[in-house]
Amino acid sequence: MEESGPVPKLPPERLYRVADLSALEFTTTADIASPAALVEQPRAHEAIRFGTEMAVRGFNIFAIGANGAQIHDSVRSLLDDAARMRPTPSDWVYVNNFVVPHRPVAIALPSV
Repeated sequence: MEESGPVPKLPPERLYRVADLSALEFTTTADIASPAALVEQPRAHEAIRFGTEMAVRGFNIFAIGANGAQIHDSVRSLLDDAARMRPTPSDWVYVNNFVVPHRPVAIALPSV
């Protein structure tokens, strides 16, 4: 393999591009509304929606993305929407089992 010489340094003006910020309709990013869940990601949106409709125990949704992609907020929004379509689950209380102390008794309470 042939070795090449040292790579020339880039001058500072080649390291960035000046942007015209006058066209932006906000002052700071705090003025921008949060984007809708998984904007520009229809396949991811459909996959998560499909996952929320799985009626089997042990099905999980695993979602990762680049930093700043708001994956947590987007997935949480979709999960909250799916939860609103289902009945509210029972609350559970575990109480001491005096007969078998290492097996507490689970009691389902109706949701309020």
